[in-house]
Amino acid sequence: MRGLRLATVVTGALFLAACGLLADGERRSDLEKAKPSGTTFNAYLAQEYLDLSTYEEKVQFDWQDSDDWAKKGLDAAANKAVLPEDPANTSKWDLNDPPRGPLVQARQRLMSALDRGGRDKAPKAAAHAQVMFDCWVEEEQEEWEKDRIAYCKGEFEKALAEVEKALAPAPAPAAAPAAAPAAPVNFIVYFDFNSDRLNPAALKVVDDAAAEFKKRGSASITLAGHTDRSGSSAYNQRLSKRRADAVLSAMVARGVPANVVTEQAYGEDRPAVPTADGVKEARNRRVEINIR
Repeated sequence: MRGLRLATVVTGALFLAACGLLADGERRSDLEKAKPSGTTFNAYLAQEYLDLSTYEEKVQFDWQDSDDWAKKGLDAAANKAVLPEDPANTSKWDLNDPPRGPLVQARQRLMSALDRGGRDKAPKAAAHAQVMFDCWVEEEQEEWEKDRIAYCKGEFEKALAEVEKALAPAPAPAAAPAAAPAAPVNFIVYFDFNSDRLNPAALKVVDDAAAEFKKRGSASITLAGHTDRSGSSAYNQRLSKRRADAVLSAMVARGVPANVVTEQAYGEDRPAVPTADGVKEARNRRVEINIR
């Protein structure tokens, strides 16, 4: 009689417990019908907890855990703050160490990523990382399904790596290659016989040379004065210097700083067109302007 009474009590307790779990299991169906309102992250989180709740109920036949995950999913759907499970909470999670230590470290890494903006920058991956972390914690406590532990841990690490990648600062743009220095350019100013005066054609060349200097922004200029071989060598040396001076004055008048200009006077020693001594040659009466 006592055995029959005890069996009746146990059966009744199991029936009541089953009824309670079934009542709690309605949360999963409520979550299926829920329409998330709020952040994109919480919408993804609600779906992730629904998937986990469904797996626990339909595959594992674990109605209690299914109900727990459905509750977190409903909170997420209502745009409430839902945090990942805390394996350091010994009153809730009865874990060995390991795996408690690695789980605590993993949660710290996850929380760092979430708090640094992971929920906004990678909401789908962040939600998956959180739910897979919860799955990992639960499976480690149950200890018996090693493949499921490996799956949840692997999915967590993969999703968290994606979040951390989204949070990484963008690489600095590559420095533009240094511009190749502009090639040297030459201008030639021609002079009338025995003259250091700049005629209109000569002034046009000086204008072009000054414009080229300004276009470059910075450059150095060399002026080389020359004469033909008519006249004495000493006279031609002085004449070539006057011609270089005339070009320098005209360049300065057009905005070229005098301190970037170097003058040279060669007299009749470097003719563009070789001639006999005493020969007048217009192509030798010149100032060469070199800009580099």
